[in-house]
Amino acid sequence: MTDSGKASFLDSERVLCYHGPLLYESKCIKSETDDNGKIKYFIHYNGWNKNWDEWVPEDRVLKYNDENLQLQKDLKLRYPNVKRTRKKLGEKEKGASTPSTVEKSISRVEPTRRKRGRNEQSLESEDGAAAKSEIKIKLPDEMKRWLIDDHDFINRQKRLLKLPRKYSVDDILDSYVKEKRGSPAAVSGLAREVTLGLRTYFNSMLGSQLLYKFERPQYAEMLKINSKDTSLSQIYGAEHLLRLFVKLGNVMTYTTLDDKNVNLVQHFVDDILMYIHRNESTFLTSEYETAPPEYNRKLI
Repeated sequence: MTDSGKASFLDSERVLCYHGPLLYESKCIKSETDDNGKIKYFIHYNGWNKNWDEWVPEDRVLKYNDENLQLQKDLKLRYPNVKRTRKKLGEKEKGASTPSTVEKSISRVEPTRRKRGRNEQSLESEDGAAAKSEIKIKLPDEMKRWLIDDHDFINRQKRLLKLPRKYSVDDILDSYVKEKRGSPAAVSGLAREVTLGLRTYFNSMLGSQLLYKFERPQYAEMLKINSKDTSLSQIYGAEHLLRLFVKLGNVMTYTTLDDKNVNLVQHFVDDILMYIHRNESTFLTSEYETAPPEYNRKLI
């Protein structure tokens, strides 16, 4: 999630770049401004085949310095089993998906980037090469206004959400599942499976796709002070969960779910959004703090 402006990285500069939840030593080949006025960078991952070179938004690129190298180490400890994959988008596994395997199907596709051509943009801006229906997630107008205010607080006013949130992503999804226990057993079970899949997506995507550049030092600090057994969905809350829902429709295009189960997931996502909306005064509170001067220096 980036803003327009002058490029922060020079051509041929040594950088660190997110690919999935991990950081890799990379080289910034060049930069340009997209149609929306946002800076993007063409990245080569050092030691990787050039087929992996890709355009990425600015918020996936970090300066190559001691602090970010430490963040790279912390992420490796937190995600020891992550490996890049050349699995083709839309590739089906043996056996059709069924409602009882929704959670596995959602979490099976790690939200990393595929190999792509030089002229293709990153996953969040692709228009769907795979033959699968994209989930159409419609946020309530009130939620859209929250996202606009959230963007303003962080990027213009240079304020940060107080972490950990009083009600974390895990708390919100757990309370949603608890509410569904009064529903038929099948609905209650599916609600649990879908929310487990959403947690997997959230924890994998937060570092690479759901943060503004201004939030990255805070994110690094959260990794440092919390044990690797503490998931990010236990620290961040509704504000970042809403950011996930903005991107989820496109990302879900590349799961192994068939159209029937895509519609099922869409139903539950819409229902979770309405649940958050009904409990807005509890889950969405304007707990933003002005960042101290020393925090701003970490961004330099």
